[in-house]
Amino acid sequence: MASKLREDNRKGKLIQSTRGAKNTGTSNIFKGNNKGKQPEVKKLPNGFAKNFKKAVNDRFKLVSAVQEFDKLNFKSMKPQQAYDKVKTIAKLFGDKHPEITAAQFCVESGFGQKPSGKFNYFGVKGKGSIVMTKEEIKGKKVSMKQSFVNYSSPIESIAKHIKLKMTSKDFKGYSTASTTDQALSYLKPYATESDYISVVKQVIKQHDKTIARI
Repeated sequence: MASKLREDNRKGKLIQSTRGAKNTGTSNIFKGNNKGKQPEVKKLPNGFAKNFKKAVNDRFKLVSAVQEFDKLNFKSMKPQQAYDKVKTIAKLFGDKHPEITAAQFCVESGFGQKPSGKFNYFGVKGKGSIVMTKEEIKGKKVSMKQSFVNYSSPIESIAKHIKLKMTSKDFKGYSTASTTDQALSYLKPYATESDYISVVKQVIKQHDKTIARI
């Protein structure tokens, strides 16, 4: 990634070469065709160094968190620890509402104890593992076998879950919602249970001290 950042800087033309110079040799930079002028250098944007350093640090934190997350054993964790870990990685991935992702993780997988498929902590249906589950149909809970997607790692599960909520038309408004309550209102299509949003909200209230009111 570092090499790409450098490449992007070149594309952004942060440094402009000498204009009108027929000879680019160092002996002619300050005389002759250049009339003794120094090469013109564009000023870097205010705060560039600080922002660049932050971007590198954020990237380092993300890579470190990803490596740590893939090694996690949720079955050995307490509920609060599982919630905090998932919220941290969701935030690093740019989730606008990491507290919701953490709560959904807890609700859908029993705090990481019972994934639906291999590393499927969000109850995503698709070709994969056949699991007995309960769905709400016309107000009644019905047991049935359904197929759930298998993932290659915990990080793939959470990354694709975040991408789904941020980009799917089914959840339009989630990424731009200014509050947790507003964001939750856009997730009603996510599950068949009529009380799904209230259950997710309750988990946030119990495990997230940073959310004052929802």
